[in-house]
Amino acid sequence: MITGGSADGLCAIDSRCRQALCAGVALLLLLAAPLKAEEQALARLTFWLSPAHMSDFEAAYEDQLVPILQRLGLGPRLSPRLSPRLSPSLIESTRLGPAPVDSAFSRLFEIPAAEVARTDSALRTHAAWRSALSVIRASLAESRPSTPPASLRFNLTIYSTTAGAGHLVPAGPGTAVAAGPGSRRGPWLTFDISDGLVSGH
Repeated sequence: MITGGSADGLCAIDSRCRQALCAGVALLLLLAAPLKAEEQALARLTFWLSPAHMSDFEAAYEDQLVPILQRLGLGPRLSPRLSPRLSPSLIESTRLGPAPVDSAFSRLFEIPAAEVARTDSALRTHAAWRSALSVIRASLAESRPSTPPASLRFNLTIYSTTAGAGHLVPAGPGTAVAAGPGSRRGPWLTFDISDGLVSGH
């Protein structure tokens, strides 16, 4: 037989158990919730120059530009002293890049998609980077005086990234148009602008 005092004690214990259980469930749900990771992209760093300078530039890139990228946290190995103006998460990718173009030298980097444009702008104003490009340009002009490079143009742009979630847009009612007879070629019946279809241009 349970006395009144004992019943009150059991009710108090039962209430505390329910509170603890609810708190535990809430914590588990919080821990299990997926964390939205920062969207990563492949960015392409491209230099535009004459094919005649390509092999010389590749050596200069490895010798003079890669050390700068590494000091800025942009190379294959991150430096402990990173520039606050550039993203420390931009590292050179080992993935294969696009098919080579004879007038373009390019390398792929992994970087948050939102940082690509800002990093491109930061490189353009970075003193050591600009100075190295000037030295390389002068060296290329000296090695091949007949085809001196007018400039060393470069850009950092998104090469590959995942598609966003997008959003739904309701379609309008449309307009009913009677189609023409079309043109038949073997088993195929083709319709075009002359049959009432709207041009895609």
